[in-house]
Amino acid sequence: MRLRKSTSKIMKYRIGIITASPDFAGAALVVEGQLKLIHLLESLSKETVWVTTNCASIKQRLPSKTTMLDIDFPYYLRQQGREGRFLTRLLFFLLHQTKIVFALFKLRKRLDILVFACGADLYAFPILFGKLLRKTIILRSDGRPSVALRIYYEKPSKRKMALFGIVEKVSYVLADKLLPESECMVNLYNLRRYQNKIADGSLYIGTPFLGRSKKLAERAYQIGYIGNFSRRKGVLEFARSLSFLLKGEHAQAIVIGDGDLKDHIKQILVRGDIQHKVKLTGWIQNRQLPSQLSDIKIIVVPSYTEGLPNLVLEAMGCGCVVIATPVGGIPDVIKDGETGFIMEGNSPECIAKSVMRALNHPNLEQIAQNARVLIKNKYTYEAALERYRKMLMSLRLK
Repeated sequence: MRLRKSTSKIMKYRIGIITASPDFAGAALVVEGQLKLIHLLESLSKETVWVTTNCASIKQRLPSKTTMLDIDFPYYLRQQGREGRFLTRLLFFLLHQTKIVFALFKLRKRLDILVFACGADLYAFPILFGKLLRKTIILRSDGRPSVALRIYYEKPSKRKMALFGIVEKVSYVLADKLLPESECMVNLYNLRRYQNKIADGSLYIGTPFLGRSKKLAERAYQIGYIGNFSRRKGVLEFARSLSFLLKGEHAQAIVIGDGDLKDHIKQILVRGDIQHKVKLTGWIQNRQLPSQLSDIKIIVVPSYTEGLPNLVLEAMGCGCVVIATPVGGIPDVIKDGETGFIMEGNSPECIAKSVMRALNHPNLEQIAQNARVLIKNKYTYEAALERYRKMLMSLRLK
């Protein structure tokens, strides 16, 4: 049966959203992205059920038509972001997927569509079970794990890449719709062979990030970093770059976030004798982020790997100038010298050079304005809602 074009017809369908919620410093940002997807799909459904892991603490933040089925899996909490014996991690990963399968069995009569999202490319077991239940499967991909290993890690495990590659292909073949976060990721992750089922999976930023924007000259902090303090985010390289950038008497930087590298970052700042010029805030609540971004001139995103980060979109919406490495979906929104700046690499010297290039650009205010216009045109709630509405209309439901 094909969906008709009316919103009322779309709203008869019941949607399950299956995610795994990691528990590491910075997980709050991941959960915010999941909540955005839930709010979006709730507007297009009669009922939504969120199948997640270890997220009971945020149950009160769910919209009214969404219920949560939380999988209590303490081992999953302890293992996120850590290295360990491959076979042990594989065993517990399969155990986690088995728990998801049991959850889907309980929900088999309540749901029509299953949306696997936020790192679910390797969830082939529950995706296969969903197909056996004759459910429509949508896979929103944040990035292909096997390709990410090969591109972004210095010494990737060939065993992992081979296993991930096989599992991904099963997931992509079984899915009725494949939703990458951005167009750029289709080429980056070699998804063209699935072109007939690909749709735009990008989300949106909240209206507080699109309020009145301060001019760059009025902002207190010249440079900022927001995110998890992990090696793949390039935060150590950013910290080292500040010794080159904060030589002026009034130059100030702000670093928002936390993680295992916090003490290491503090040591870098002390060695560079710039600790008094850098404000370390720790994590802040999401509602505080728009005002903080509106006080930062340049946001640096020196990551080794990304999807299409919410932070980039939110910073652009707040009128910041974003300087980023060309990873994941970032090149879809950052056009060098037009809507931001692309760094050739993320060494401390390269970061410093890129920031100075931006600061000396004669039309920096216009670049910030171009970025805001792009976000207002494509990454609002209304624009994302229309994209997802069209995607649902294109499906043939069982």
